[in-house]
Amino acid sequence: MKKIISSLLALLMLCSVLVFTVSACAEEKITVEEALEEIQTKKGFQHGGTAIVTGNCYLFVAKVCEQLYGVTYNGEGLYESYKSYHRSGNFYTVDEMITGTSLNEETVEEIRNFFLENAYPGDIVHYGKDGSGTHTFMVQSVDEEKLVVFQANWPRKDLPYSSCHVDTIYWSSLAETGKSVYNEDGSLYSMNEIFGNRMRNGAIGISINRFTGYEEMYAVPSDGETEEETESEQAFAFACALKSAYDEMLSDAEAHSSMNSNIPSDLQLTQAVA
Repeated sequence: MKKIISSLLALLMLCSVLVFTVSACAEEKITVEEALEEIQTKKGFQHGGTAIVTGNCYLFVAKVCEQLYGVTYNGEGLYESYKSYHRSGNFYTVDEMITGTSLNEETVEEIRNFFLENAYPGDIVHYGKDGSGTHTFMVQSVDEEKLVVFQANWPRKDLPYSSCHVDTIYWSSLAETGKSVYNEDGSLYSMNEIFGNRMRNGAIGISINRFTGYEEMYAVPSDGETEEETESEQAFAFACALKSAYDEMLSDAEAHSSMNSNIPSDLQLTQAVA
């Protein structure tokens, strides 16, 4: 009996301590993809509409950052065509890479793995090389099949040059050709030129850059996490499951009565701690 009472007291104390955990379970953060979808309903950020900044890919992304993070990206400072100084302290470089010298299957695989391992939606990407110019875009999403980007100041046959647009780059299509592929109706299928044009004369550098307060503001995408959960994530999941089971037990009158039988009244489980 003493062992049962001790176990019940431990459960009671744990559930009381985890009130803040229960709140966290109930109030999940939105994702950057959801935030970007909302931003893209606003004038100047609508797909196919005139961009809030025309003729400058970097400044357009800076304006997106103002909407998404509450701080601008302008003034971070670029060097060597694709690297950033991050003078404000509001952003940092996640990682950098130099591609292969030609756009073939091996190079595309390297680029694909680089984005899969490092990029989150909302990250800022610079790429190019000295003498060939720099392009900047924001990652909308990335997965095994494709990279989706939000950008301006990049030509599309089906949209005005002054527009901003959400573009998809399918990895398989990029490996087949460096030229963009359009559907029969004239709409874009895969924006392969985004890398193909810059790589006509050899390797390019690519950097992925992130807002320092990303994880405080938005949910971290599952695709960007390691396969194994961290200990804190496991503990958090266990706490949520434990509390859920506890609440379910209390809602079951028969189980509730059974658990409290033969236990002094001052030690019985009550709904008050839920």
